[in-house]
Amino acid sequence: MTKINNTMAAFDRNFNIFTEITPEMIKSDGGKGILIDLDDTLAPRNMPVCNETVKNWVKKVKESGLFICIVSNNHKKRTTLYANSLDIAFIYNAFKPMQFCVKRAMNVLNLNADEIIFIGDQLMTDMKAAKNVGIKGYLVDPINLKSGIMIKIKRIIEKKLYKRK
Repeated sequence: MTKINNTMAAFDRNFNIFTEITPEMIKSDGGKGILIDLDDTLAPRNMPVCNETVKNWVKKVKESGLFICIVSNNHKKRTTLYANSLDIAFIYNAFKPMQFCVKRAMNVLNLNADEIIFIGDQLMTDMKAAKNVGIKGYLVDPINLKSGIMIKIKRIIEKKLYKRK
């Protein structure tokens, strides 16, 4: 596991893109379910529904017997439209890194923290949310680097705080 500093989140593994993560990897780390961020993890912010790459990956995940739930800080319309196009569970307005959103998603999947892997592209929201409740975190590179100003600021800070494996 890569450690950041005491005030920042850590992650267990990192990848260039979510499609590098296989159901076998999730299962080998004890996972029975996946919590996954939406914006810049599964899709660029401006993509309203999923593409074939995402559909195929989610299909593989579901066929392997793993459960999956999107956990997004984005609003209801955006998250609902995207998750419904994949026929998967979702939490919108999650307020990551707050614990309650992750606990709600755990309840949706009916799994314990040690049975879940959280996949996301940000240390200060996704990985911190996972670590707040004892979930393993897989950090992926952001799909789109042309994010809003707050995300850009977070990415600059994150880049200074850690190096990817």
